[in-house]
Order: sequence, then structure tokens, then C-alpha cells
Amino acid sequence: MTHILVDALNLFHRAKFVTHGSADLRGGMALHIILNSINKVWNQFKGTHVVIALEGGRRTNSWRYKQEITYKAHREVVRLERTAKEVEEDKIYFEYINQLIEFFAKYTNCTILQVPGCEADDCIARWTQLHPDLKHVIVSSDTDYYQLLSPNIQIYNGITSETINLDGFFSDKGDFIINKKTNKPKAPINPEWELFKKCMLGDPGDGVFRAAPPRIRETKLREAWEDRHEKGFSWNNLMLAKWTDHNNRDLMVLERYNSNRILVDLTQQPAEIIELMDKLILESIKTTKKSNVGVWFMKFCHTYSLTRIEQNADKYVAFLNASYGD
Repeated sequence: MTHILVDALNLFHRAKFVTHGSADLRGGMALHIILNSINKVWNQFKGTHVVIALEGGRRTNSWRYKQEITYKAHREVVRLERTAKEVEEDKIYFEYINQLIEFFAKYTNCTILQVPGCEADDCIARWTQLHPDLKHVIVSSDTDYYQLLSPNIQIYNGITSETINLDGFFSDKGDFIINKKTNKPKAPINPEWELFKKCMLGDPGDGVFRAAPPRIRETKLREAWEDRHEKGFSWNNLMLAKWTDHNNRDLMVLERYNSNRILVDLTQQPAEIIELMDKLILESIKTTKKSNVGVWFMKFCHTYSLTRIEQNADKYVAFLNASYGD
């Protein structure tokens, strides 16, 4: 069994920024892109069930915001800087998206995951942890998911049409993706190393401040990481170091690293958040299979003038109709 796990917001924004024209036209085109994208991955990876993971509310309602008030603060700035025209266009665009989500929830057998205060990647990570014996394909261009790569978890980046797994980066034809700088196949991802590096170097875009001193060499980071189990000289030499940040605060690397792990590591959510996710994930799983999915899908396509999809509706009904456990 292979579950297709869709990071909805990531896919919505991808669809939004590749469409042009009026807000209504962009909304309709976005529906085309989203449905085609899910259907493509479903067929390519022989999916057995689709899970749509949503954000759990505003940034200020996030459990991460309570840990670090600067977390993803730039998104709030971008939102507030929109023009009146952009605000209206976004409103229309997301009305289309909300109708699509409502359709998925009411008339299909896809699972919808939305946990208050949590992000889509929290839900996706926890879903894989609760289904360790199944295969999973995460549909997203977000590199935060690299830490989840394992023998049964791979990622599909719809922007670059790349499949990312422990063996490397692959095209839709199954060929290795070539690194243009080295003219060799892109190096495979080591999930533990990528997670450690992000916790140490931070993520300015997400408001996660660095733990390692500025201008540190990657070789020194690598030495500390390779010493992470023994916790010998290389580990302690870096982790017990102190430096002064941009706010003139004295920081110990280890303390900041541990704080960053809570924000970045998708196994380190607070116990009460994990308990809430488990509860709502179990509640989200549909135990009664819905019928007439194809009929409802035809009506949805007709309502939003998805003519080409409507003409080939039978090719989409497979993923819409596949219930949990099929």
C-alpha cells in the first residue's frame, strides 16, 4: 500500500504562482493544476490512498509561535504589505481552493488532516510515524521533508518533477538528475545530516536563528555530527562554545541547537501536540466508504468549468474513490 501525502498549502501556492490572468481565471486554472498534480503522482507511484494535509490556522495560533515568536514572522509582513487588489485576488483565489477542500472532505474518500496549531508537515510526519509499515510519497517542494526520507518514504517535487529518495534524485523517466555544476548525479540526501545542519545553521526564512557561530566551516560541523553518538571532543568542542548573536546576546551553541530542534525536528513536537495529532488523525480516517464519488466529481467539474477534466473524469475517480485501508 502506498499513501500519497499532499502538502496542500505548498501545492496551492505552486498553482497560484504559475497561473496568470484574472483572479477567477487563476482560480479555475489552479483547480486544474492541483487535480492533475495529485492524479499524476497517484498513477506514477501506484497510490492506494490520498491524504490532504492542511495548515491548522494562523501563525500566531501555532505551537511553534509559542516557542519562538519570530517563527515565520516574515509571512505576516508579506501578508500585511499586500495591496488592496492583491488582497481581493487572494480572497477570490482561496474561495476556489476552499471549495475544492470542501469537495474532498464531503464527497470523496480522501483523508483530510487539519490539526489546530499544527502545520501540514507536522501532520504528514505523524501520519508516517503512525503507519510505519506502509509506503508514503510526500508531494511537496519543501526541503523540510528531507529529514523524513527513509526506505518507505520518498518525496515528489512537482515544481522540478523530481522524485527524491535515499538513493538520490530522479526524473519522471527514472533517470538520475544531474548536478549542473559537477556534471554528476545529485548526491543522495542523508536525512540525519540535513536535520542537524538546519538545526545548527537555522533558517532565516522561517525565523529560526542559527546555533552555530557565524562563518563556521562545514568540515567542523561534519566532525561534530559524526561525533554525535560518542559525544567526544569534536561534539563538545562545538556544542559548548559560546558566541554573541546579532542582538548582542551571549549564546551557548548546545542551548540554541536544542531550541531549534523543537522547531525543526518533526519528531520533537511537545507531548500534548503529539497527543492532539494522534486523536484528530484517528478521527479523520473515514471508516464508512462514500458512494457516487464519480457523480459528485462530474458536478464539481461542471460547476467550475473544468471541461477537460470532466471529459476524462474516470481517470481521476480512482484516487478520489480510494478509501483508507483499501
